[in-house]
Amino acid sequence: MDNTTSFTAVEGTNVMMTCPVYGRPEPDIKWYISSNPLTDIGISGSVLEIRNFTRDCGVPYMCIAKHNFTKSLNHTWKPITKFPPDVTANVDLHKFNRTSEGIYFSAKFSDEFKISCKITANPFYNVTWTKGDTWLANITYMDKNMPSINSNTDLSISYDFTFYLKPINLSEHIHNTSISSRLIDPDVFGEYRCIASNEYGNDEQIINIIQKFG
Repeated sequence: MDNTTSFTAVEGTNVMMTCPVYGRPEPDIKWYISSNPLTDIGISGSVLEIRNFTRDCGVPYMCIAKHNFTKSLNHTWKPITKFPPDVTANVDLHKFNRTSEGIYFSAKFSDEFKISCKITANPFYNVTWTKGDTWLANITYMDKNMPSINSNTDLSISYDFTFYLKPINLSEHIHNTSISSRLIDPDVFGEYRCIASNEYGNDEQIINIIQKFG
């Protein structure tokens, strides 16, 4: 036996891996993580259980079985970790103020602005931008396909927004999304939300644009 099995592991659940080897007498089984033995935490036996699995646990696990009458056998398990979105503001701290109540950006009338969010999620599925109670756009991005942007066509011309979504680290499942426009109408100032969701949950980030006078 010398093969590999890939499987889906959901963050926050308990994950169990069984070394598929049998014999009489029972073989001696040891577990390894990324080729390093797990002897420091006393892992042995045919079953390896990881409680409250996280994305940091998503590395290869290998069991090696030794028997007096046969050569050593091994099997590798490769978890593919699925987890809900984590959304953070991707902003220039020289331009934005971060407080306990949120993130604020001060701008003058007629200024151009751009606000961005960093999203970590697997699978990546859906992003929604809102301003107050107004829906602005919905963006989907699956695998390596181009993003599909569905914007609110009922908005007035003063909401001349440009929406953007791009992967910045596919191996870490990280994307960046942004919204940009020019502050040509008082209604453009206010609270913006970047909301990301997939089948495992959702998260959001609030960024406020307040008018700067003088």
